[in-house]
Amino acid sequence: MEQLTNFIIWMFVVMGVTIITTQSNLLAVPRQKLAKLNKYLGMLTSCGLCFSFWAALGVSYLMESMTGNLFLDGCLGSGIFWYVTYGDMILQNPHPTRNQYPQGPPIAENSELSKD
Repeated sequence: MEQLTNFIIWMFVVMGVTIITTQSNLLAVPRQKLAKLNKYLGMLTSCGLCFSFWAALGVSYLMESMTGNLFLDGCLGSGIFWYVTYGDMILQNPHPTRNQYPQGPPIAENSELSKD
């Protein structure tokens, strides 16, 4: 029972960190500044699937590893994020095209936030 509790806590922490980092308005300005600083950091902080891998690695490093392997923990974190985000849509439309997946918030280079 303790392992299940640890897994649920781990999962919520990974999902929370990922959603706050990639989608919240709270971190919109830092995301845009990272995008200006480095294109790949901007992409990483705007992609929930990408960021959840690294968030799962960090959470597993700080907490107990779920699989005993950090790489597999990262894959598990990405898989959970994908399932929670897109799972219901896949059940409704089993063969979606790429443009049918919801996109994260765009990194607007000409927005008012990025004129700092």
